[in-house]
Amino acid sequence: MVTYLDIAKSAIETEIRSLNCLAATLDENFERAVELIVNTSGKIVASGIGKSFIAAQKIAASLSSIGTSSVFLSAGEASHGDLGMIAKGDTALIISNSGASAEIVHIINYCKSIKVPIISIVRNKNSFLCQESSISLLLPDFSEVALKIPSTSFTLTSVIGDALVACIVEAKKVTTEQYKTYHPGGKIGASLTRVFELMRTGSEIPIIKTGSLMSEALILMTNKSLGCVVITDNDDRMIGIITDGDLRRHMNSAIADMTVNEVMTASPKTIEPNILVSEALDYMNSKKITKLIVAQGKNLVGIVSIHDCIALGLEIVES
Repeated sequence: MVTYLDIAKSAIETEIRSLNCLAATLDENFERAVELIVNTSGKIVASGIGKSFIAAQKIAASLSSIGTSSVFLSAGEASHGDLGMIAKGDTALIISNSGASAEIVHIINYCKSIKVPIISIVRNKNSFLCQESSISLLLPDFSEVALKIPSTSFTLTSVIGDALVACIVEAKKVTTEQYKTYHPGGKIGASLTRVFELMRTGSEIPIIKTGSLMSEALILMTNKSLGCVVITDNDDRMIGIITDGDLRRHMNSAIADMTVNEVMTASPKTIEPNILVSEALDYMNSKKITKLIVAQGKNLVGIVSIHDCIALGLEIVES
């Protein structure tokens, strides 16, 4: 008896076979498509109908997120005024299985009339779309996973889009900082934030001199509300840190009369300001600490707290 698990595995294997075939059949047209997109002076207009339109939306959004100006155009709406979205200097990216639907033909004819090049992602190499395209990326023969429901076809077109984006990132040398500029919000933006953008600096850092009494340190820790105090020598070089954990380990009736040097953790762990906050969070979690000193060489420049990282929207990933 065939189980649901058997059906699910068969569906996944069907798509995997098609993706392997796609990887094997990609040719120089793919490289030409990358070069055309990179050299487009206007925007990329991605279009399709049905599930192909959803794939086009995803590709356009991904391209925009790496700084390649892109929009998506519904083939169904194009014939009713939205063709004006396409302008000279643009490149059209049209996705269609058959390459012959009436809505697609209208877009093709308009692009040809204003000399806008067309990149097509299409299965039928004899279709009007394929024949009229500047560059065609042909889909290999495939089977949908159930009935005629677009499934494998959607996966193939989406993956071609992902491959194009990966190549354009390389071609344009898109940096993490640039990507964050285009995507400052949400968890992605948070994960690309650098420590120097989040750390506490200046008067926010609780600093006390070597040899000071713990009674002073306790007041400073309370006033700064960071749960720690940094100890520096007479030349303002950082030599240690006292955290809530250090207090618990040394808690007794005489702690107020102890010096900070007796309680502190010497040579505390540090991190550089250019490190990603997500990396700092992972490091603090792995070391079971909640505060991390930010330093450049031996110079103290800030403090980052695990709570600040979490407030930014990041999550602790348990190893």
